[in-house]
Amino acid sequence: MIPGVHVGGPKIEYRLSLSPGVTDLGLYPEFNVADLNEFARGCRRRGITCESLGRSREGRDILMVTVPPFSADARPFFIQARDHAYETAGSYCAAGIADFLTGGSALAAYLRSKFRVMLVPISNVDGVYNGMSRLTWEKGADLCRVSTRPDPSHDAIKAALDRIKPAVYINIHNWTYKLIDGLMPLDASLAERIAAHMPADSAHFKRWKIRTLADDYKRMGLDKLSPEKARKKHRGNWLWKHYLNDKYGTVSTAFEFPWFSLNTADMRAKGARAFIATALAAIEEKSW
Repeated sequence: MIPGVHVGGPKIEYRLSLSPGVTDLGLYPEFNVADLNEFARGCRRRGITCESLGRSREGRDILMVTVPPFSADARPFFIQARDHAYETAGSYCAAGIADFLTGGSALAAYLRSKFRVMLVPISNVDGVYNGMSRLTWEKGADLCRVSTRPDPSHDAIKAALDRIKPAVYINIHNWTYKLIDGLMPLDASLAERIAAHMPADSAHFKRWKIRTLADDYKRMGLDKLSPEKARKKHRGNWLWKHYLNDKYGTVSTAFEFPWFSLNTADMRAKGARAFIATALAAIEEKSW
């Protein structure tokens, strides 16, 4: 991390010394399509299966990796990252989850007996390749939303979710609130269970901001309506967690992990902790 010095007005000055060669500069650590392909090769070497959920608007594969479960009764656990191209934390979190599950620990073996874990490290492959921010192209889809512009990547994700019918679902983002991690399940009881297994990351100066469906309703002015009316009005703003919970009873949450004060190894570890906490919370909630 390179600190800047405020030099007046909106200007920040940075000074650094660079060795000869190629240097990458960026707001966040990079995880691009080439990195995704390298990650897939590493997964295959570890016995993790890789498949394409379909092709993007520009013909790129949307990769899903599946960690083989240790039980035929294992429930599907779907983890989606990089709906928004610039949010590289999600890809590193997905890599950290794969590392944990294949690391040979007793806890990993236990959770592999409970869940068949599927990871999409980059859902928005076109956006990542073309250096977009939120959408798949200049006027494209927002892949974290159920209702958005028509887009092959969106169609492929929806088809996969409807085929898999996840028992548990996580969507991982990274916002720019430096000192706040976001925990966004649908109800407060799940938030409490997750936070009990994953306390606030004080080692990296973070606190939790918890936002539930009730909080969303209040922010949107829907809290005074009946549950059914509020649900109908909210439907146009549904994220995948809302859709999956409504249609399949999926235990669903989203995370927001800012990069501030974390390196890539930290973010991998954070992804693993988020997965563990959500998995244990789901097991407790459903008595699996």
